[in-house]
Amino acid sequence: MDFDFTDDQHALRDAHSESFREALDEASKPVVDLIDRDPDLAILQVLRQEGNSHVQYGLNHAIHAAIVCRLVAQRLAWSEDESNRAFKAALTMNLSMFELQGVLAQQPGRPTEEQRKLIQSHPSRSREMLVQSGVTDKDWLQAVEQHH
Repeated sequence: MDFDFTDDQHALRDAHSESFREALDEASKPVVDLIDRDPDLAILQVLRQEGNSHVQYGLNHAIHAAIVCRLVAQRLAWSEDESNRAFKAALTMNLSMFELQGVLAQQPGRPTEEQRKLIQSHPSRSREMLVQSGVTDKDWLQAVEQHH
């Protein structure tokens, strides 16, 4: 869903404008609706680091993989729990190497020996990060650890 905030942006830059309050209300409503509809996505938008293209690449890859997993799970008529689990596993499978993914995507040549070790260990490191953050779903954790 795309919004054109061009007119609102000009009004919002000038808090002294007579149309400021109206522009603020108009610009806020669709954003508030999106936040109410998907609080987790809203949190992700707050936390993602626009200035760090390396992290952004990994996040984009995770989101794309998760969307595909969710759609395939639905097409296969998996239960809601199974579909959610597949989505979450795809979203978090590379958790421990988001930045490294971006570095590798922009790096000329092959990965260094240290990078290869991080690539090889990322499934178990991502699983461990999830466990440390309180994830207890054994299937989700197993999917992340065995996604390669």
